[in-house]
Amino acid sequence: MKPEQISKLIEALKINDEKRADEYEEEPDEPREAMDALVKVGKLAVEPLLELLKDTSKYSCLYAIKVLGEIRDPRAVQPIIEAFSSEDFREVFVETGDYDEPNFALQKIGLPALEPVLNYLEEKKKKADVEGMVFSLSVLAHFKDEKAFRALVNMLSYSDDEVQYFAIESLREYGDKRAVEYLKKLLGKIDAKDIDAEDLLINVGKSAIDAIRKLAPTREYRNIIAPYALEYLKRSREEINKYLRHIESTHEYPLRFEGDDAEDLNAVAQEYKIGESMQNLLRRAAELAVYEAVISDDEYKQLETIFWKLFENQLEFKREHEEEIDIIKGYIPGPVLKEKKRSYKGLAPESTFAEHPKLDTLRTRIWERLKKQEFRVFRKHSNLFARKGAKNARKGCYVAVVKDDERPRTWGLVHLILWGEGWTEEEVEKFTEPFWQHVDRVVIELVGEKKFALMNSKGNS
Repeated sequence: MKPEQISKLIEALKINDEKRADEYEEEPDEPREAMDALVKVGKLAVEPLLELLKDTSKYSCLYAIKVLGEIRDPRAVQPIIEAFSSEDFREVFVETGDYDEPNFALQKIGLPALEPVLNYLEEKKKKADVEGMVFSLSVLAHFKDEKAFRALVNMLSYSDDEVQYFAIESLREYGDKRAVEYLKKLLGKIDAKDIDAEDLLINVGKSAIDAIRKLAPTREYRNIIAPYALEYLKRSREEINKYLRHIESTHEYPLRFEGDDAEDLNAVAQEYKIGESMQNLLRRAAELAVYEAVISDDEYKQLETIFWKLFENQLEFKREHEEEIDIIKGYIPGPVLKEKKRSYKGLAPESTFAEHPKLDTLRTRIWERLKKQEFRVFRKHSNLFARKGAKNARKGCYVAVVKDDERPRTWGLVHLILWGEGWTEEEVEKFTEPFWQHVDRVVIELVGEKKFALMNSKGNS
């Protein structure tokens, strides 16, 4: 191909260079035809492609790295490493999700990249550059060479946990069974009794166990994990039993809403809680099966389709019942428009454990007033929720009528919150003042006008 034709293809790679790559809201289309054509050109295209690596903030740099990886010319190794090392590339292409492309390109170039990557690793060790070391380890995992293997093994003793983790993962990817002995030594430094379920899922010990399971025969693997298995099983049992108890208690002690929409709310609460517990239960049981080498990582990935299906179902359920789930969890489901609290003397009994007849009466009278205003009202414990209108134009009201624990003896608290998109400012004001007038009248009936005393608490007036 003539130089001018190559130049034209190189220019085509600059199609998205009018701004930095991370300034695009969506990733633009690649100039695929030009990239494929340059791969076919091969070595003649390498030098002009390397020129594009000088501006590491632009998409043309990324496209050039991809093409150079396909051409597999050793001349590209050091420039690709330098491009990855640049501050612009690390910042820009982390944002776009293309951060691993230099890694992939060096893997494709293969053994000619070995010595430069080893040198880069040593340089980054001296500078304690974790990101650079992790990059080197990820590349070395794909070079079937003794020097690569030794470099990965040596990094097991590096002091940083993240670097150790990637050294383990890279040895696992490398696939040499000799790594088992080194992983056993690393694992031997960890006290089995200090390993709980959470740690095993994220720390160096769990990574080492996973790698050993892949590299060692099952019997050897079982012997190695024996000191850790009992502790892991104990914690797994606790976790599994916890999720089973959640399901059981959902049936034995379901939430009991009373009033309008109570049946629907109780059903949503039960389905939501069972779905969450079942998702966690299945994942935990499957993790235990992998740990015990009953199923392989590949089989676990097949099970993940079930987990993700459960997750998607639960996500869809949450979207469909977002308002109800917020209420079930005790949250205010929409934007809060007005909030106010008032404390009234004489509403509550002196004893914490006594009956609350005056509070119960006040709550009932508020319920009745809300019903007259055409709200659908339901109750959860001492809290009233009232709703009317569609979900996207909701007028909502929350009222708690409880003993005021922040004040001594007989004070009772009324907490009002108006929420939802359906209220106008005028409607909020028309609702609020008569509401408090009604509460005041009922309290006077209950405690007597002479004993009537109130105090406004903090809130949005």
